[in-house]
Amino acid sequence: GVLGEPQGLDEKLRAKLFSDLDQAPSVDYVVLYAHDRAYGPDGKPLALPSMYTPNDYVLRLAREHPKILPGVSIHPDRPDALDALARCAEAGAVLVKWLPPNQGMDPAARRHRPFYEALARLGIPLVVHTGGEHTVPVFWPEYCDPAALEPALDCGVSVIAAHSGTRSGLWNEPDFYATFVKLARRYPNCYGDTAAFATPVRIRHLARFLEDPEVLAKTVHGSDYPVPVMAWAGLGRIPFRDIRRIAAIPSPIERDVAVKRAAGMPEAHFRTLAGLLPEAAWEKKRKG
Repeated sequence: GVLGEPQGLDEKLRAKLFSDLDQAPSVDYVVLYAHDRAYGPDGKPLALPSMYTPNDYVLRLAREHPKILPGVSIHPDRPDALDALARCAEAGAVLVKWLPPNQGMDPAARRHRPFYEALARLGIPLVVHTGGEHTVPVFWPEYCDPAALEPALDCGVSVIAAHSGTRSGLWNEPDFYATFVKLARRYPNCYGDTAAFATPVRIRHLARFLEDPEVLAKTVHGSDYPVPVMAWAGLGRIPFRDIRRIAAIPSPIERDVAVKRAAGMPEAHFRTLAGLLPEAAWEKKRKG
């Protein structure tokens, strides 16, 4: 939920999400992210204008819809971070999501090593925003560099660099794609995702993946839902008849898959994440 949200907004968003999932026949499962509050290094919450989507809410939605797998958000500076991680793992969480420029965690900080070691022990991947950000407020732009992910990678965590370090705008922000590529080549446990790549700025990077089979094999499909999915962003890269067909797809979740398929992304790209998620979470979902 958004702090100060209009009454009933959560229920409307829930209904829209469930409808979009039901109209996405190409998608077997999605990982739905929570979003923790911002914290300072002293472990105290910071009063900043941003989103807050509790882990319990995402865990509940995963019980209510068969396609949803819960991705929790736990700020590592929270005093109860390790306990929260253990609780969420027991409840079926399949990964942890961080958005450092908005939430304030420094992925390179040595004090997070116990959290990384716990993630590695549990086999739970860590998805960390990298590159440009324009969807939520940015308070720590210095935390967008994927180079900061090395401590987690060194601990053996499967780390997914959200957006693969790419820009979200045309200017006034660095492009960390080359840094991501170096990490992906160096670390077998380093991956990137294609979240928000069906947009005018980021769609060009699909061609860069397709030209590099080694890095392509390290990419994970991501949607960045509910960020808009724009079929016309593929002009010049996707045949016009396909753009017209894709633009008519009602579910943005299904439309996002269609854009990437039309741009040439292989079917294996859409299955990479499944092999990274903890088996215990899959068992819990199947039993549920």
